[in-house]
Amino acid sequence: MSEEKVTLPSPEYWAKRMEEITEADMTRTAEVEKKIAKAYQKAQREIIKQIEAFVARYASENGMTYQQAIVYLNRDEFRQWRMNIEEFVERIEKTGDQLLLLELNTLSARSRITRLEQLLMQINVQLAELKQEQEEVLEEHFIESAAETYYQTTFAVQQGIGMATTVAVLDTQAIQMILTMPWSGANYSERIWKDRQRLTQVLEEELVQHFIQAKDIRQTSKAVAERMEASYANAVRLVRTESSYVVNQATMKAYENTGFIEEYEFLATLDRKTSKVCQQQDGKRYKLSDAVVGVNYPPLHPHCRSTTVPVVTGSKVSERLARDAKGNAIKVPATMDYKEWYNKVIDGNTLKLADPSRYSKEYTKKLYDTFDYFKEHGHIFKEHALNRVLGQKKGKDKRSFTKEDVLDVLKNGKKYFQEEGDKTVFFKDGIAVVRANDTNEIVSIVTRPNPKKEWREIDE
Repeated sequence: MSEEKVTLPSPEYWAKRMEEITEADMTRTAEVEKKIAKAYQKAQREIIKQIEAFVARYASENGMTYQQAIVYLNRDEFRQWRMNIEEFVERIEKTGDQLLLLELNTLSARSRITRLEQLLMQINVQLAELKQEQEEVLEEHFIESAAETYYQTTFAVQQGIGMATTVAVLDTQAIQMILTMPWSGANYSERIWKDRQRLTQVLEEELVQHFIQAKDIRQTSKAVAERMEASYANAVRLVRTESSYVVNQATMKAYENTGFIEEYEFLATLDRKTSKVCQQQDGKRYKLSDAVVGVNYPPLHPHCRSTTVPVVTGSKVSERLARDAKGNAIKVPATMDYKEWYNKVIDGNTLKLADPSRYSKEYTKKLYDTFDYFKEHGHIFKEHALNRVLGQKKGKDKRSFTKEDVLDVLKNGKKYFQEEGDKTVFFKDGIAVVRANDTNEIVSIVTRPNPKKEWREIDE
């Protein structure tokens, strides 16, 4: 392949593009913070409501005392508690909090429990649901940020050199590796649940002290609100810092996958909020292989806003220029927008679900894993075709098949032309795999004893 001469942009171009990508993530992160704030506010209202109802029911004229709080439930109250256990179990199971479920099972096995123990369990369930919602919101945000940053960075690089190089798709496995990496001692999920345990303990201690001192309910509610606000501040720090980590890891992936970027330059956001450690790193260059998060690669600290810019050399770029099917370089001019680039360079290599909410998290993972499996073997499957593989109906007259069977049909089956819809049908052993000729995507899989009469066999 002859080398293409490329004109590289100025350092200002790289700084501007990478800052734009960072700012876009900060905007997404701000929206996530709003969602988490609403979840905290809702949980706080419910917890204070439960405490107020508790005090209203059991307190004397002089307020709620600790002695009143640790009185055992009477027979009717205990019967009601037993009736509510099933609901608690269902709610806890949805959060996946096995420690809390064990705690509830231990409590439910006892013949007597105190008023305070019942209240604390109600609060703990509320906190578990809060943290589960927080984790789900963050996971969705991080997955979106990783993919968006990876492709936006790739686009910026390709537009910078004016041509497209082959792009490796950032698959679900790569994203999950970023998300689950305990880069600072624990990953974001572990930190969320540690904070839940810490908040549970703090609220319990706060309530016990207030009951011992027989404080007014308004003081108790205020103290609970302050503890919840402190936990929310921790949540904000977590989402900002972890977002920075995810975005910068996705950026590094984009650099690595170009095949010609071997170094990066540290880029600090220089303003009054910039930390000294980031100021000291600003403008310094490092090899990608020497990057260490927290040392010379962002984030360097909580709330870190720093990013990096690629170090690009023309000689290495020319070795990696992509060619389309006709052997012509794929141009990426300055006038091409991201959507046009994505549709031309990326689209068709990634799975798009029409309505992701219709699937469970487990089934969605199976869809993506199966998509990746077929893609590795050179085939792009549409959502419907994947569902035909994963969601087969069972029955004595149904022909079941595996993904290996489908690959065998694509490799060794007879080929037929279906005029209706302009499709190619691969058929073998009662399995028909249908491919759209305009996009070369697998659109459906059907089982039937013999080929249709209207199919025309393709001679090869």
